[in-house]
Order: sequence, then structure tokens, then C-alpha cells
Amino acid sequence: MSEQLNPSPGSTIKVPTYKGDLERGLKELGPQQREVLDLQLVEYARLSELELHSDLRDRFASGDTSLPAGTLLHGTGFSPELIESLAVHGVVSGELFGIPEDAETHYCADFFRVEDATTLADYSKWIAESEPSTTRVRTRRMEGQYLPSDKSRGENMGLVVDPTIPEVQGLLEADAYRAGTDELFEGIVTHLPVDKSTPKAERLSAILGGVPRGAIAGIVVSDRLAGNVEHMDNLVRAFGGTMPVLSVRGEVLSGATEG
Repeated sequence: MSEQLNPSPGSTIKVPTYKGDLERGLKELGPQQREVLDLQLVEYARLSELELHSDLRDRFASGDTSLPAGTLLHGTGFSPELIESLAVHGVVSGELFGIPEDAETHYCADFFRVEDATTLADYSKWIAESEPSTTRVRTRRMEGQYLPSDKSRGENMGLVVDPTIPEVQGLLEADAYRAGTDELFEGIVTHLPVDKSTPKAERLSAILGGVPRGAIAGIVVSDRLAGNVEHMDNLVRAFGGTMPVLSVRGEVLSGATEG
């Protein structure tokens, strides 16, 4: 794998690698766990060198912002440095950059998973609602705390990963929330924040290592981020003019194709 993955001019972004045996505060893995992670990173590196075609990306660009069941969304805030890293690497565990993480899903990239086919506009409304409750106590849906919706107050965004890309499906099988992966993750993920036996677990994914930039089908931005011309210019410049950038109402703000 090359020292850098198609970085912008002057970039010093490093390739993500295992750093648990080098940096304090990171989870250290044994030889077997290292082998599991290394195999996943080899495949990630291979896919990072490819131009991956996404039907979902094409549909977004055409104005069809429906979300198939199984679509993955990673919520994050905005900074120029973060945007550059995401545009180069995709969605990757921070621990592979030497950043200790609070969650128990060590060396995984965390996503929300769309359970049933819906539209982006309806999904954005749904995540902004409270969870159903039999008491007077109402709690905000976990998705709404991280993904943009019409109730978002900050400059946050959601990166949409297309799970139907054939080349990516092998990476996505290493998901700590899916059945049959306990042995794969033994020693890496010691505890899931949400028990995989619960309905909420169907709305979560933790992909070992992460997914490359080519798996990103589009970017959903909050209204406040959409209204910041400078930040939107940075976003479009980092990801390229063909990457669909979408509002929480399903409007194509950038990357639209002429129909």
C-alpha cells in the first residue's frame, strides 16, 4: 500500500494502520486479533485503490434520494481537517490514526443502519422524533443525536455508505452487530454499547477497520452546514463535484446530473 491514498496537494494524511502497540490509551491486541484486523485492512487497502461504482450514488445524483434497507450512515461534525481525511480514507476507526475512542467497539467504524426502505426526507424526520415510550419520559432517538435532521442546530453531516457495492460486501460482513460474528471479534470488541439481541441493534453497525472513500454514495448535511458557503465549498472541493451532497429534505445541493 502506498504511503498516502490520493491526498490533496500538500497533505500529510497518513495511511490508517494498527497503532495499539505503539500509542498509550489504545487497545492492544494479541497476535490472533492482529491477524483478524490486518486481513480486514488488506482488503480495505485494495479497495482504496479502486474506483468503485455505486448505483445508490447515481440515483442520488439523479434526484432519487430513497434509502434502501441496509444503507449505512455515519454521523459526524465538520472541520476542514476532518473533511480532508474522510475524502481520502473514507470512514475508518479513529484508533487506526492513534486516536483513543470511548466506545467499546474498538478498531471499528460505527454506523447507523436503515432498517426498512424509506426516503431520505422521511428518515430525517423519523430520527428527529422521540423513541416510543409507555411512560411520560421521552428519549431522543440515538440516530438523531449524531445524524443531521431538520432539528439539528449544529454543522453536522451524515456520510451514506452503499452496502450493495459488490466489492465492499466482504468488508461489511465483519460487523460486530450481526449474528455469527462473535468469534471474529473476540478480543477486539469486548462489549457493544447496544446488545445485539435487541431491536435497536438492527439499527447499528460496527465495521472492523472501516470502509474506503469509494463506498460513500452521498453526504447529507444539516441546514446550518448547508448555509455556510465556505464550508460547503470545502466539502465539495474535498470530495469532488460529482459526489452528491444532500439536504435533510432530500434536495440535491451539489453533484446533481442533468436529467
